[in-house]
Amino acid sequence: MRFSIVGLTVGLLVAGVLAWFIEAQLTDILLSAVAARAADQVDHLGLTGYVTAEDFAVPHSPERLASIATRLDPIFADMRDDGSGVIRLQMFALDGTVLYADLPSKRGDTFDFTTDDHFLAAVQGHIENEISNLDGPENRELQDAFHQALEVYVPVDIGGQVVGVYEMYQDLGPARAVRPLVWGATLGGFALLFVALLGVVQAAAVLIRRQQQTLSHHAFHDGLTDLPNRALFLDRVGHALARRAHNPVAILFLNVDGLKLVNDSLGHVAGDRVLLAVAKRLVACVAPGDTVARLGNDEFSILLEDVRDAAAAAVCAKNILDALRAPMVVADRELFPTASIGIALSTAETGSPEGLLREADTAMSRTKVRGKDGFEVFNASMASHAAERLALETDLRRALERGEFSLHYQPILSLRDGQVLEVEALVRWNHPERGLVPPDMFIPVAEETGLIIALGQWVLEQACRQAAVWRVELGDRAPIMGVNLSARQFQQPELLTAIGRALRAARLDPSALKLEITESVLMADAQSTVETLQSLKTLGIGLAIDDFGTGYSSLAYLKLFPVDTLKVDRSFVDGLGEDPQDTAIVHSVVALAKALGLSVTGEGIETDKQRQLLRDLDCERGQGYLFARPCPAADLEPLLRASLSISSSAERLRAA
Repeated sequence: MRFSIVGLTVGLLVAGVLAWFIEAQLTDILLSAVAARAADQVDHLGLTGYVTAEDFAVPHSPERLASIATRLDPIFADMRDDGSGVIRLQMFALDGTVLYADLPSKRGDTFDFTTDDHFLAAVQGHIENEISNLDGPENRELQDAFHQALEVYVPVDIGGQVVGVYEMYQDLGPARAVRPLVWGATLGGFALLFVALLGVVQAAAVLIRRQQQTLSHHAFHDGLTDLPNRALFLDRVGHALARRAHNPVAILFLNVDGLKLVNDSLGHVAGDRVLLAVAKRLVACVAPGDTVARLGNDEFSILLEDVRDAAAAAVCAKNILDALRAPMVVADRELFPTASIGIALSTAETGSPEGLLREADTAMSRTKVRGKDGFEVFNASMASHAAERLALETDLRRALERGEFSLHYQPILSLRDGQVLEVEALVRWNHPERGLVPPDMFIPVAEETGLIIALGQWVLEQACRQAAVWRVELGDRAPIMGVNLSARQFQQPELLTAIGRALRAARLDPSALKLEITESVLMADAQSTVETLQSLKTLGIGLAIDDFGTGYSSLAYLKLFPVDTLKVDRSFVDGLGEDPQDTAIVHSVVALAKALGLSVTGEGIETDKQRQLLRDLDCERGQGYLFARPCPAADLEPLLRASLSISSSAERLRAA
């Protein structure tokens, strides 16, 4: 009995020592794996260009620190949320400056590393780690959640040179999980200890491998489609460029057209199904050695490694477009997806994977401009165009505050007696270096960037002020002021408030203002348009449909729109008397307007023949260079005063 007790005691002691030893070994393995994973993540940041040698150069300006934070904040968020175990991240320059910290308050601080052996070892190129109790007030929240963490020091090696040090805190949860497994097996019986511990070791090793594989996969693949993400795609492009130094590789940058409309109308679940179907079709269109990646949202990219020239890449793009156009059923709706594709081929001058991808993106943008559902091959002129477009946007953002905009006014006259009935306010941009910038060059940029909201409000306010001045000078015979509303202005929820504010500031009666909205804008959401127009009409404002005939108006909605005027697009006026179809269209528009009780204005009148033909078709009003070009208010006033005389003479004749 005593022997059994002694034997059992000795056995348990041996088992305990063995269990302690195995636990320590497994913990060391796990901690080494965690540290190695941290080093891999740091290496990935340098390889993919998120961190460059320039980031560590002196001086460490606030702008550079902000730039680093902009790049690393999303990376840290991904590391923290994807299960990799990273709970704190800091990056130091060699002089001890904190270039990045997940705590913004620590960024820019200076750390005295001369007494920190781990930091000094990392500067020498070694990976160091130690268990931290998470002391310090800045770690209080982490201490409550994790109690302890593995503090890992990793050298930042860029181009074979250590330029800084990463300090990462890793969750010790996987290491803590080993203890109950080991001791549970020990208490299960000394006779089965070896087998049990062997199983634990194997299970732990498998768990570690699976965790590493899962973390690695999530770090480099898209969560929805499981395709490679931007980081992995650029890495593969870099390898392809290195392997095929004398042969081109091609990148296709693809944007799914109209995905936002699917999300807005059918929901994001339906949008995700469209993306999954698109991803499947793209993979089916390329060779096994090529790479299809999802860059984010509605953007995909394709790496073609075996291409001879742009023509071969174009064939692939055509095949992709044909495959995508096939109908698909999503949320019980049949959809016909299309895409805009940009193609870029590497050359001897190709500097980086990012540069090649940027060229493909630029070509894709040109496809968008040209109507979508197609492809364009990048050329040097696109780069200059993109640079010009960026410069124009930058200048446009400053133009309003610098007072570079002005208004010109073009009269709208009665075709019967020549009296000026209305004027249309047209914005002009007098750039200090470019000179007068054409509206068709900067208005689309303002629309795309959203600057049209502020610019449009400025135009509205200035036009209302000028209309009020003419009301004082000319009385009730002053012309009505016409102001164009852009698509973004018309769709903004604060439209009525903005218009009311402009009218009150100018002390202008709403009846002296007429808003012009293009036909295509009105028909974008006809039901909502009716409600908005009725609200504007309630204020007493005049309404005109501009460029009529160029859109796709529904007669059912047209009769519901509370508008006053149809403006016949200049493209039809140009063909009057020359093109029978244009003449027939103008005749039909005038007849339609008369039937609906609306007035008609012919736009773009440049010849007396066009004016006469419009009069013969019973079009009451006209606008164009035949009468006057757009000009500043002061230059238009003589014509307005002459019109006032015409009006007075007409009244005297009627009285007689």
